[in-house]
Amino acid sequence: MAFWTKASAISLAWKHRQDCLLICDEKRGRRVAASLGLLKKCVLAILADAANRGLADFKELVGMLASVGFHMSESVISQVRARLR
Repeated sequence: MAFWTKASAISLAWKHRQDCLLICDEKRGRRVAASLGLLKKCVLAILADAANRGLADFKELVGMLASVGFHMSESVISQVRARLR
């Protein structure tokens, strides 16, 4: 994703910060969002939430994302998997 797109998403989230969740996976964008106090989550955390609620299978969804070229580091996958109930 181009930086201007991340910046636009962060700007929009800031404008609606009272009732907004920013979905952001890039380190730089997450760091900026955190410095602004924005509520943020990565895609894997959202999938883990769904799995914890019994709505989806985390491993299956991660496999589906990988099959379409979504980049995820094994360390991040492991960190999120550790939070599964």
